[in-house]
Amino acid sequence: MGESLAVARLTLLELSRRQLAWVTVFFAVVLAVIPQLIGAFGMTGFERVSKDACLTLLGWFAIGIALLLAATAVPGDVERRTVYPLLARPMSRDQYLVGKFLGLAAWIAGSVMLCGAAIALGCGAISHALEARLLVGAALEALKACVLAAVTLLFATRTGPVAAGIAALAVYIIAGLSDAYVGFFLEGEGVLSLAAWLVRAVKTVLPDFEVFHLKNALVHDEPLRFGYLAALAAYGLAWISGCLLAAGLVFGRHDL
Repeated sequence: MGESLAVARLTLLELSRRQLAWVTVFFAVVLAVIPQLIGAFGMTGFERVSKDACLTLLGWFAIGIALLLAATAVPGDVERRTVYPLLARPMSRDQYLVGKFLGLAAWIAGSVMLCGAAIALGCGAISHALEARLLVGAALEALKACVLAAVTLLFATRTGPVAAGIAALAVYIIAGLSDAYVGFFLEGEGVLSLAAWLVRAVKTVLPDFEVFHLKNALVHDEPLRFGYLAALAAYGLAWISGCLLAAGLVFGRHDL
C-alpha cells in the first residue's frame, strides 16, 4: 500500500504542476456567481432554477475532468517514460495502477467538492439558508466521476489517450440511454429491432451512472435516505474495484 500511496502523491504533484487548480477555481467562481445572476430577476422559484443549472454544470465538469485526466494518466507516463523507473522499483503494475487512480480520484473529488461548496454558498446567499444538502449532490457527482475515471483508466492501459477518452465517453453515453429513448428511436423491425436489443444488452453490463444523479431531489428539497446513499457508495466502490482489477489484468499483459 505504501508504494501505491507514493504513486498517488506523485500523481497529485504532477497534476498541480499542470495548473489545473486554476481552472477549477475559475469554474467554482462562475458557479458561485450564477445564482446571483439568476436571483437578480427577483422572482419566486429562481432558487430552484439556480440549483438546477449549477448542478447540471457541475455534472458536466465532473465528466470532463474525469475523462481528461484518466485518459492521459497511463499513456502520458509511458510517453514521458516516467513509468519505467517506478516499475523498476519493488512495485507491481497493480500497485502502480491503484496509486495512479488514488491520485486521480483525490484530485477529481477535491475539484468537484470545491465547486459544490461554491454552489452551496451561491445558492445560500439568495435563499438566506444553509444549502449543505447540495454538498451531498456534489459528493455523488464526484463518486460518479471516479467511476468514469476507473472505466477510462481501464481503456487507457491498452490504448492511447484519444481512443481511451472516446471509448469511455461512449460507455457513458450508452449507459445513460433511457428505455424510452431506445424504444422511440431504435425500436422497429429488422436492423432497428436488433440495434435496440443490442443496446439494452450492452447497458446491462455497464455501470448505471444515472443513479448518482439526485438533482431533482435536491432541487425540490425531497428527503435523502441514508440507506440509499450508502447503497450508492457501495455500488460506486464496487464498480471502481472491478475496473481496477480488470485494468491490472490488461496492463499486466501489456508490453511497455
